[in-house]
Amino acid sequence: MAVKAVALGLLVDLCEEGTCIPYVVTWRSRGKTFLNLLIDIFMEENRMLKVKVNENCIIKDPEWPICGHKQKEEIERKDKNSSASPSTIDLLGSCRSKVYALLQILNFIHEEKVEMCNEQYHIFDKRVSITDQISLLLAQNYLLLKLGEVWSEIQIDLINENLQPIDLDSFLLDTVTKYYRNWGLRIQEAQHEIIQQNRFKELIAEKELYLLLKEARLSNSYKALVELKLLARSSEIIFRLRGTQRQRKHLNLENMAVGKWMFNLPVQPIYHQHIKIPIDETKLDEKCDLDAVSSAASTDNECNIAKFEQEESSEC
Repeated sequence: MAVKAVALGLLVDLCEEGTCIPYVVTWRSRGKTFLNLLIDIFMEENRMLKVKVNENCIIKDPEWPICGHKQKEEIERKDKNSSASPSTIDLLGSCRSKVYALLQILNFIHEEKVEMCNEQYHIFDKRVSITDQISLLLAQNYLLLKLGEVWSEIQIDLINENLQPIDLDSFLLDTVTKYYRNWGLRIQEAQHEIIQQNRFKELIAEKELYLLLKEARLSNSYKALVELKLLARSSEIIFRLRGTQRQRKHLNLENMAVGKWMFNLPVQPIYHQHIKIPIDETKLDEKCDLDAVSSAASTDNECNIAKFEQEESSEC
């Protein structure tokens, strides 16, 4: 952890100068970006210090959101040296403070450079998971939470030393500690909102997927239903008997309107049949030599029908 702290401190100086910002933004390793790396380092130190968070990395104690277990025991000790501050000592050799400094440099000091690089490559903050978003919210507010931790420690030290500040100082101290405590509560609520928004997005995506599957299968289901209905009407005897019965029932109705018929016609359709009409050539008159006339009107093939009728009447 000490080596990481030194390396992060060097990286803070380089990023503050601004030359290495494009290299930091476009850095990747094993599918992770530089932002994912900073979040992992921050949460690793939280786990080492035993900071109270749940399985989703949401803080459990809004009054001491970034305070470790051992550090809190040192603060609450009654025989603690009043000249020592565990909250301040925690900053020495800490990686969390360096991570916070890097986030501030990237998000505020060199924000324009980061946006220009991100517009070109689109990899800096596009692969942040829900857990990383929750942890990132905690890392971005590290300084405010640390200040609230220091003020709470001062209030505990005054109580342990049996010192009563004047009314104005007591009022200011209570106001400051209450403000930072409420800030911890707001961060906790914001972390819960991230979880709820993610669940809502997952629900919307699931509904859209089901709707897409439904629309894709609707046409196929309709075609299959039509085929089943055709097979049932043409092969199953019960359906044919039912159609005949409905037809007879309709014909036997009294006061049936003339020219009317029921809506569902009891017709059994038959497809793919070719009908040929035989022609009796013996009835044709051999003396009548007529040219074939097409169904369409033609100027080339004209037949004098009136003359043909006169010849037939004279023969008779």
